[in-house]
Formats: sequence, structure tokens, C-alpha cells
Amino acid sequence: MIEKLRKNYSLSVWLTRLCFYISFVFCNWFYIESVFNYMSLAGIFNEALERSFWLIAATGLLSAVVTEVLVRLLLRFVLYVSRIVMVPRNEFSVLFLLCLVPINLITGAFNLLYYLTPVIIGWGSVLFEIVVATPFLYLFFVKTKKLYFNDKSAPYYFKVFAVAYLVYFGLKLVSLVLGVI
Repeated sequence: MIEKLRKNYSLSVWLTRLCFYISFVFCNWFYIESVFNYMSLAGIFNEALERSFWLIAATGLLSAVVTEVLVRLLLRFVLYVSRIVMVPRNEFSVLFLLCLVPINLITGAFNLLYYLTPVIIGWGSVLFEIVVATPFLYLFFVKTKKLYFNDKSAPYYFKVFAVAYLVYFGLKLVSLVLGVI
């Protein structure tokens, strides 16, 4: 798989971005729609905001582009701070975005439950992502460890990866708890 990615790198990057954008919009559709509902009800707009498919899709696409840029910058920052220099950063970013695509798709499918039972919105927003992301992030770790790290540097990479994982999901849980209180 990696050989095909390296063979036609520019096509792989654009296809990865396209898949990431589509999966991100699908995963966050409910939240974007909820923001438009809240802004209409709060009176931010003088009249009710018409929620069209295209408006929500365009907002989701813009959010996906911003998220992709932030993910790339955050990955570079984590690799720089942890002094992991043997990893090709652009290829690593593409692999990470490829890892996020199935996470977004499966989480988006779980998010469809919000339309049926809105009671689970609070805790489901965090728990669905943790449950879905953990196995895919583990597979990402195993694949990148095999590609870029030897037996001596792999434990350090695991430590950095585990700390980043725990910080991200810890912040999500704290924000949820503080939002509930």
C-alpha cells in the first residue's frame, strides 16, 4: 500500500484529502446543522436561517479544510517537540489523514443515532469517537512503527503517541464534563 502511495504521491495526497473532506462532512453533519439551528433560535440572524443542503455542506467543507491544516500543523509540532526527525513528515501526515477517514465514517454512522435518540448526544459525542478511534489509531501506530522506527526508537515513539492520544481524548472528556456542569 505504501509503495503505491509513494509511486504517485501527488495523486495520493489529493485523493486522501478528498476522502478526508467527505468523511469529515459526513461525521460532523449533525453538529453543523445544530449550529445553524442554534444561531436561528438565538436571534443572531434577523429571520430564520434557511438550512439548505449546500450551505451545510459548504460550511462542513470549510471546516474540513481548516481541520486538515490544523492536523498537519499539530503533527509537525508534535514530531518537532518530541525530536522525531527520521519520519518524512508529509508522508506521515497523509497516512494519518488516511487513518482519520474510516474513523470519521464510522463515527458519522454512529452520529446518525442522534436523530433517533437525542438523549445520547452529550456522552455519545465523546464515547463514540474514543471507541471507534482506538483500534484505528492502534493500527496506525503499528504500521508507522514498522515503516519508520527500529526496535530501539519504537518505545520512544510509543510514549509520544500514547501521550498525544491521552491528551487529546482527555481534553475532550474534560470539555464534556465542564460543559455538562
